[in-house]
Amino acid sequence: MTSITLREVDPLLLGKLTLLAKKQNVSIEREIVILLKQALSSSHENAILERIDAIAAMTPKGVRQTDSTKLVREDRDL
Repeated sequence: MTSITLREVDPLLLGKLTLLAKKQNVSIEREIVILLKQALSSSHENAILERIDAIAAMTPKGVRQTDSTKLVREDRDL
């Protein structure tokens, strides 16, 4: 596994990390990895949500949409 060295860490930040690590009963290093994973997965989820919003924005407002079940059944009957 690769190592990362952090320099010039704000003492307040280090204190918060230390408290979080103690609460979780893990090392500071492990807590940082957990937080990084959470941050990265959240940004991935945000990207997906932004894409969903962009697709929804392409749908005309006030136009009634056909139920997809009906469309699938029509395709099957062909």
